[in-house]
Amino acid sequence: MIDPGTLTADEKEAIHDRRSPTTALHDCKHMAALLCELARSDRDIQEAPSVFWLANRLCDRLDQLEDSTP
Repeated sequence: MIDPGTLTADEKEAIHDRRSPTTALHDCKHMAALLCELARSDRDIQEAPSVFWLANRLCDRLDQLEDSTP
């Protein structure tokens, strides 16, 4: 684990932003848009790993958002 005392102010802010519900929501919207683009019917099946990865990331971010919501 990283010692928080060794982080720069920018690194601390980036970590805080990643935990922010607003940032999580923005990330989820962006990933959903990418999934829609990749899932177009004219796409080749070679994009399946990208779709799978994005779907999993989207689920992770939604879980984080759910956990941070009172």
